[in-house]
Amino acid sequence: MKYMGSKARFAKDLLPIILKDRTEEQYYVEPFVGGCNIIDKVQGKRIASDSNKYLIALWKGLQQGRGLIMEIPKELYDQARNQYNEIKNHNFDDFTIGWIGFMGSFNGRFYGGGYSGKHKNRDYVAEQIRNTLKQVEAIKDIDFHNCNYDQLQIPKGSIVYCDIPYQGTKQYDTKDKFNHDKFWQWCRKVSK
Repeated sequence: MKYMGSKARFAKDLLPIILKDRTEEQYYVEPFVGGCNIIDKVQGKRIASDSNKYLIALWKGLQQGRGLIMEIPKELYDQARNQYNEIKNHNFDDFTIGWIGFMGSFNGRFYGGGYSGKHKNRDYVAEQIRNTLKQVEAIKDIDFHNCNYDQLQIPKGSIVYCDIPYQGTKQYDTKDKFNHDKFWQWCRKVSK
């Protein structure tokens, strides 16, 4: 999935380092799973979480084989974005708001970058849908959770990969301002 800050192109370089000493029964955990662009290339026991409830609803819905909207015209995108902004799901559930928002938003920015649509000879929505559907088989057995990183129950001895929001850059609207100092304190605690 195209996702702001994705590490998809670095996975082949990162994973051999991260998984070097992993044992067969050891969990691999991503508390900031985003577009699943690293965890979808990991085998074995996996736990993923994110604080964006629409993102986690999207991944869980894909695991369950939910019916998908394969064409997202601007009118439908606008309707879903308005419901997302009102924080009231009148016509759409969390999965559908997530699906439309991530598939239809410019550059994978989830209603933050405007509608991507079609430009010249490219259909950006169709590309995003195709790319995301390629991941479905690889995420089928991931245990997804909607929570903040510091609320996630991490099994003892797990390998934990954190791709946090970058300091000083645009963050998603679904998050409070990310507290980097608090995060590093949590890292010190968890690593013990």
